[in-house]
Amino acid sequence: MMNRSLIAIAPLAIALCVLLPQAARAADPPAAVAPVVKPLPPEDEVALRCGVIFALGAKAQERGAPGSAGWTGLATRGREFFARAGAKAMDDTGMTRDQLRSASIGMAIALTGELSGAPDTDKALAAKVDACLPLLGVTPTAQ
Repeated sequence: MMNRSLIAIAPLAIALCVLLPQAARAADPPAAVAPVVKPLPPEDEVALRCGVIFALGAKAQERGAPGSAGWTGLATRGREFFARAGAKAMDDTGMTRDQLRSASIGMAIALTGELSGAPDTDKALAAKVDACLPLLGVTPTAQ
């Protein structure tokens, strides 16, 4: 009885063994197309992290967060800085835009977690923005 069950499902098993690997190969891009990504150099990581901090700072400015008024032009200059930092990171590592986007989102999530654990979120963000402002050629102002 068991042999008949095996014989009955054998064609299905053979079809699955043939078709599933073909479907998997069709869904995946060839390995030769996948870019090789090198580790992010520390200077690129700092620049990307500051780019994310500038974006968070610009959002804080939009909502009128205390201490954010002194960050003149942060939204525009921060966006330009992030674009340059991202392009450099892609050149240095071989990252794709999607990989850069994922890395940036990961940094934003980590930073948001750090900030949410601070007793004063606005003050903690202001300290991070002030630490990054020299990368924009700006001297932080005393708040």
